[in-house]
Amino acid sequence: LTMVFIVTLIMIYFLQSNLGQAFIVTGDNPIMAQSIGIRTDQMTNMGLMFSNGLIAIAGAVIAQNSGYADINMGIGIIVIALASIVIGEVVFGELTMNQRLIAITLGSIIYRFVLL
Repeated sequence: LTMVFIVTLIMIYFLQSNLGQAFIVTGDNPIMAQSIGIRTDQMTNMGLMFSNGLIAIAGAVIAQNSGYADINMGIGIIVIALASIVIGEVVFGELTMNQRLIAITLGSIIYRFVLL
């Protein structure tokens, strides 16, 4: 939970910065972002690096917790991620970007409780 809390706070802080806002604009409307001078190729590469870094951290934490790593450990994780997003969006409704990050985090916790 501490790791989730720290990563969520870092993402909130990052998305409030100028670079984070350019990152959001590139994801929402790349043509408009390019017209105001944002290098969309660099933002896309940064997004890929950021997401792969988070995936690497998550994989390392899971491997540390399990005591081993297996090639099949990630099967079905996209379903869990999408379910967390849907639960967070439905339960908490219209939100700002920072509130949405917290809602998705809480949605993943709710999803785990539903499975129990």
